[in-house]
Amino acid sequence: ELNPEDLAELRTLGEIVSYMQSKVSAAPAPAAESAPVAAVSSTPAIDTDYIQKVMMEVVAEKTGYPVDMLELEMDMEADLGIDSIKRVEILGAVQETIPDLPELNPEDLAELRTLGEIVSYMQSKVAPTAATDSAPVVVTEIVAPAIDTDYIQKVMMEVVAEKTGYPVEMLELAMDMEADLGIDSIKRVEILGAVQETIPDLPELNPEDLAELRTLGEIVSYMQSKVSPTEPTPPGAKANIPVAEKATEASADFQGAPSATVELTALSSINKIVQDVTQQGGANALIVDDGTGAAVALSGKLVKAGWNVIALKPNWLNNEGKVNSKKTFAKSVNVIEIGNRDKTLDETQVSDIIEKNEQLDAVIYLQSNNTVDAIEYPEAAKQGLMLAFVLAKLSKVKNATKARASFMVVTRQGGTLGLANNDDSASQVKADVNADLVQAGLAGLVKTINHEWNAGESSVFCRVVDLSAKVAADKAATMISDELLDIDTSIVEVAYDTDNLSNNIGTRLTLTGVATDSYQLTAGESINSDSVFLVSGGAKGVTAHCVIEIAKQYQSKFILLGRSSFDDNEPSWAKGITDEVALKKAAMQALIASGDKPTPVKVTQFVRPVLANREIAQTLNAIKAAGGQAHYVAADVTNSSSVSAAVEPITKQLGEVTGIIHGAGVLADKFIEQKTLGEFNAVYSTKIDGLLSLLAATTTENVKHLVLFSSAAGFYGNPGQSDYSIANDILNKTAYRFKALNPTAQVLSFNWGPWDGGMVTPELKRMFNDRGVYIIPLDAGAKLLVSELAANNNRCAQILVGNDLSKDQKEDQADTAVKKPQVSRLNVSVSKTLLATNNTFLADHTIGDDKVFPTVCAIAWMRDASEKAYPNFYYQGLENYKLFKGVIFDSKSDGSEASDYQVEMNAEAVDGGERLVVDTKISSMNPKGKIVFHYGAQLTLVSQAKICPEANLVIPTTAENAKSLYSNGTLFHGPSLQGISEILECNEQGLLLRCQVPAVAAEMQGDFPLSNNGNQSNIFANDLAYQAMLVWAKKELGLGSLPSSTQSWTVFREVTLNEPFYLQLTVVKSSGKGKQRGALTADIALISESNEVLSEIRSAKVTASANLNDLFLPKALTEKAISEKKA
Repeated sequence: ELNPEDLAELRTLGEIVSYMQSKVSAAPAPAAESAPVAAVSSTPAIDTDYIQKVMMEVVAEKTGYPVDMLELEMDMEADLGIDSIKRVEILGAVQETIPDLPELNPEDLAELRTLGEIVSYMQSKVAPTAATDSAPVVVTEIVAPAIDTDYIQKVMMEVVAEKTGYPVEMLELAMDMEADLGIDSIKRVEILGAVQETIPDLPELNPEDLAELRTLGEIVSYMQSKVSPTEPTPPGAKANIPVAEKATEASADFQGAPSATVELTALSSINKIVQDVTQQGGANALIVDDGTGAAVALSGKLVKAGWNVIALKPNWLNNEGKVNSKKTFAKSVNVIEIGNRDKTLDETQVSDIIEKNEQLDAVIYLQSNNTVDAIEYPEAAKQGLMLAFVLAKLSKVKNATKARASFMVVTRQGGTLGLANNDDSASQVKADVNADLVQAGLAGLVKTINHEWNAGESSVFCRVVDLSAKVAADKAATMISDELLDIDTSIVEVAYDTDNLSNNIGTRLTLTGVATDSYQLTAGESINSDSVFLVSGGAKGVTAHCVIEIAKQYQSKFILLGRSSFDDNEPSWAKGITDEVALKKAAMQALIASGDKPTPVKVTQFVRPVLANREIAQTLNAIKAAGGQAHYVAADVTNSSSVSAAVEPITKQLGEVTGIIHGAGVLADKFIEQKTLGEFNAVYSTKIDGLLSLLAATTTENVKHLVLFSSAAGFYGNPGQSDYSIANDILNKTAYRFKALNPTAQVLSFNWGPWDGGMVTPELKRMFNDRGVYIIPLDAGAKLLVSELAANNNRCAQILVGNDLSKDQKEDQADTAVKKPQVSRLNVSVSKTLLATNNTFLADHTIGDDKVFPTVCAIAWMRDASEKAYPNFYYQGLENYKLFKGVIFDSKSDGSEASDYQVEMNAEAVDGGERLVVDTKISSMNPKGKIVFHYGAQLTLVSQAKICPEANLVIPTTAENAKSLYSNGTLFHGPSLQGISEILECNEQGLLLRCQVPAVAAEMQGDFPLSNNGNQSNIFANDLAYQAMLVWAKKELGLGSLPSSTQSWTVFREVTLNEPFYLQLTVVKSSGKGKQRGALTADIALISESNEVLSEIRSAKVTASANLNDLFLPKALTEKAISEKKA
């Protein structure tokens, strides 16, 4: 055994090796196979060179430095960062490897500084003598069956005829799908779906390619280009019955639609990618000046990093073309003023700028600090929104070559993404009631292009960053430049809540949906038969269905506003014909009879008003039958004076308007590159100007209910709907603003998913089912609206209806094999800034006077970085976790200084790409510029999450309260980490504990926020696993201890919020009872109350030492002990 006092003096590896060598006698090393004949009192001979070899290997393993980097002259602490605890761990590992090494004197060792000194010391104790592969990947090529190209044309024409009602002989290949045939994007999907159902062997068609095609002939030619000509394929049996059709069978029991409220959720701090943009003349960025100085500061940071910067200065800033900041751009920045003389956007000018300069790698739009009063949408703000829209359309940023392609917008919505909680909410988030509302649409834009640009082979980093208007320019520039490097591509919206500042950054947040039950709400008394609702788009479609449901339950009064004129008298050619195809044929006959030649456009012009009149009449009759009253008025909802003029005479009959339901909307679906500003304006105006018209036609003080028909596209984004997403996200933030200004009103912005009716055809249903998209039944959606509208608690102004549409869940139903995630880069390096002040829970993990970074935080950090570096894989666990040199926050520091750390990840794909093994290390640079390794492990990521196995746990009937563990020196942990509630069993074989994580305030969680989905590290629960080892070591060995390594940790799911669970510890090996130091190796399982194994830990090790006993005592007891000792 080595003397700890000797060892404490040794500084270098050489000193320690020499010390160890001095402890063994001069004799030949025994062969590995030989066994002693009998026990002898003399120390077995050990090869002194072998001692040096073992010492160097152990130091390499425990510090992360390769053996060939180590030298015997290196100082243990100054050069290698090995503190006293790590020294004990290393020497313990050496003695474990060389069990015959004589006892080493701790006092001798304490004097040794270098590796060489320690090696020499060890060698002095003995006499000198003599003393592991990859798999190929198989690629399978799938060949599409050959299909007759003429048959494709025949099927296409027949399907178009069936879906539009026009006879095949009227159709021509040169006809424009939209202009000549009135086929919009939804009908296009329906038609193409029917063609692919008829020709199941037709290869998958690229939506981006199809979006470019205008005529029937172009689409037919495109399909023909995807197949090989061969003998005609006869029309075979149709494909299997779509899932959607099966799902629409009537159910005897009512089933409500899923819904969620929206909340701000804390995010961890950024893992920043490391990228060199200085190659090939530097990467190219375009930024839009916000007039506050933030763009100037940001451009300076980008130029310093090696970027070439173009800065656009809109002449409409602050409505006068002036800026607030006196700061000027550096000379190297290409500053260009844009805008027409009337201070409006000139798309041609922007296009010219982009075309005349090099390929852009990043576009960063900074929103100016516009302020508004009440509910307003300033024209200058709209010009800025359109500029961002045009930049997305024209920038071609997805073709970036010199840096990661990026498109970012920076808004000034108060640092909460425009969200505000109601007064009765537990979490108080107040809206900035003066922030510009139009800028909310920027988030809708970015969320949509994130879908469009990250499909297939392209990849663009898309991000919205929301800051308070109070954030200074330099700090804003730092936040923006850091976000630009975030490795996490799964998050699109990020906010920094600096108004509730708990550190010098602010809380980093994003928006999430939180499941709720909209049908189990207590109704109030705000709606009755005297309520008068002004409803846009309310005479047709799903809005009409909701209005009818209100009438059924409350017999209220309605003013239905629509674009269509209403005439009870149908033309004679249409009377008695209910089938739409037959109606079109009758219209053709009517055209022929009048001497006109039928065309699809003319037929549609005949049929559309007939169908509209019928639907309006049906709605009016249904409301009347339910006991309500309804009047229909025709007006352009975007024209305020027209709406007011139409509504005023009706209010004299029904009474003042007490509620507004804004359901009007138009679509112009196309990918952003095909969008026009004209289409943008049509979509935007219907939603935004339409709402202003409704508000202008009413008295705000009388409005008790405001319902906005927003869309899931506003919250999640949706391919082809950038303008629609923009408008609906503005409506969402308007709802929060209206509620803040009118707290007694019931305000609801419904973010609807697709409804089962109207535009959703059977083919669209099939497409939605393939993508995993929930389709809202008409009755379920209408009842949900009424339940929320009538509730006595307006708990959230934004309600998501349907399922999560943030990702396309589409799976190839023809292939039952799991699709393997694609890994673009196997080796990834990220950096992270770790602040003690941003992680206030560290005050509860203090040893002595210093805050010590917990092992579970290091594991969570590596997990977080790997999951973001390799998206679409799930964290399953780790192997060979090692603590090289822990991160300690010096008590003498105020903790506010930033410390930058690197996370290096080197992944190897195994099991045919189903699994990644990621060799991960966390390191930093010391003041001398030398790398210091802190933590390391091999993480396992899998393509499919695993289910929890069943445990076989028997719970004892007796228990011991565990509270005293945190005060008697067994555990040093403060309140947020005190989750062990009861000791159920403790003996030489192991330990069983009952646990529950205490409530931890969000502001304490810092970089390790808790979630309730079971998929994110719960450090407060996981830390209890290592606490269990400390408890056993203290109870059975009488020693304090700290974690050093873990052979493996498999995670099936994380402990969720407020979940009770059990910790079962099984001792594998232990030593040191009654001695000054020792060790414990144990297996640990985290088990749920329902007997699920949540996590399994194998061969976790702690290093035990009597020196830790006093350090674990509360400070008051320690000071008392010192005082008594001196006395």
